Amino acid sequence: MIRVIAPVLLLTSLVFAQSTGSVEGTVVDRVTNAGIPDANVTFYIRTQQGAIYDATTDASGEFRIFGMKPGSYEVRFEKDGYRLGNKIPPQPYIVGETGSPVRIRLEMTRLVSLSGHVVDPDGNPMSQGEVKIVNRNSVPVVADGTFTFKELEPGSYTIAAIPRATRVPEGARVPVVTYSPEPIVIRGDMDVSGVEIRLQTAEVYRVSGVVLDETGNPKSKVAIQLLPKIQSGPRAVQQGSFMTFVGPGPNVGPEEARVTSAADGSFEFPQVRSGEWQLAGVSSGPIDSVDAIKNFHSGALSVVVGNQSVENLQLRQAPSFQISGTIDRGDAPRGLRAGVALAAADGRTMASLPLVTQPDGTLGSATTTPGRYLILPQAGPGYYPVSVQLNGQEVLGKPVDLFPGSAIRVSYKAANGSLHGTVDNCNGAAVVLVPTDVQTLAFGRVVTCNSDGAFEMIGVAPGDYYAAALLGFQFEAERDPKWLAGIASIGTRVSVGQSSVSVQLKANRWPE
Repeated sequence: MIRVIAPVLLLTSLVFAQSTGSVEGTVVDRVTNAGIPDANVTFYIRTQQGAIYDATTDASGEFRIFGMKPGSYEVRFEKDGYRLGNKIPPQPYIVGETGSPVRIRLEMTRLVSLSGHVVDPDGNPMSQGEVKIVNRNSVPVVADGTFTFKELEPGSYTIAAIPRATRVPEGARVPVVTYSPEPIVIRGDMDVSGVEIRLQTAEVYRVSGVVLDETGNPKSKVAIQLLPKIQSGPRAVQQGSFMTFVGPGPNVGPEEARVTSAADGSFEFPQVRSGEWQLAGVSSGPIDSVDAIKNFHSGALSVVVGNQSVENLQLRQAPSFQISGTIDRGDAPRGLRAGVALAAADGRTMASLPLVTQPDGTLGSATTTPGRYLILPQAGPGYYPVSVQLNGQEVLGKPVDLFPGSAIRVSYKAANGSLHGTVDNCNGAAVVLVPTDVQTLAFGRVVTCNSDGAFEMIGVAPGDYYAAALLGFQFEAERDPKWLAGIASIGTRVSVGQSSVSVQLKANRWPE
């Protein structure tokens, strides 16, 4: 009898052990790595009712869940005042497969506030106007000149004080848009306060004209931006884990003012400083319409303001059109499905999807509008672009004019190099690879190191790079163009060719 019962008890014990699983982990601040208490964590199986398990983190940010049904789980986690971040390792999580608990690190970003005040050259508060984070949102300035931005993620921000603009006599000296002298660094461990912007003054002039549609008729309700023309350093566009860098050259700065054309198509900027400017106007139909992109019209116009007002300008809009192209794979992998992005180089707001490589070796068509563009072919794992031709002319990394009938051809090469290594004190750091020099077009990568600190980048384009491991890294290309130099200052220089390169990195806090 004993010989019968013992196997039954053993079998029952095994079944019970295999019918449950457990998860343990920690929820941490992405910037400081400190544990976050009282965060809500939920594991669930999307396809099974009842397979939902909740936990709340303790004072050190730890959580544990036992007695879970075996299966493939996803996770959601939240806490007021924080934004979701990385899941390390990424989901799904196979629970109950072994006797050991699944160990997970969940990262969140604390949202902080930025406050300060704006004064005129005499120290008096600016009572009317707004303060704007460049290329982002704005907040009003209250009567005592103070302002507050809420729920900001860590990063480097340039802010601008924008006085209310009214018509003044030609050449009058008035307070004008004034930028913070240096980018403001928010580290994410505390709110930032006491920022002061002292307004600068300049002589100003009027810039006015009319918006015309493609038939030459006045067009109302067109949003028109006033953008300064500048010479900029290297710029970057991020596409997933890949970055495309464009060399230095002419560009437009952040928007300084915006007006809307009247019923007769007329518009006026009442206060414009001397200098070179770009006017960019856009109009569109309902955004949820199936024909939204077909109804998208845009136009741009260059203006030089000297010591007098500029009047009777004509800003012509143009309708959208289809653009396509071909590719030359060269020795790149046959499964290459690269995308080619179009970025407006004349300040226009644009609506255009990337052109995607098709199986037949063509670039699928996309809809865009006439204007000046940068054609940005994407690198990928195992391939990178070496040539961009427009109507038979080489234009790699150069601004070009696109119009109906434009023909694009992109050539690729195989990228057989790779970079691997380890990061000391990884803690979910981002490993960032950026080029040491950008003359026309160059490429970078971002990956997250594993729990053991190891990382690998496969199929890296040949070249010289800086590699850096950054805790709390965010892509800063649009906020602070100096971020590339910041990475170079702490990065390790590596040269990638057609073989594997190893590097040992130490995690740095970002931004430094």
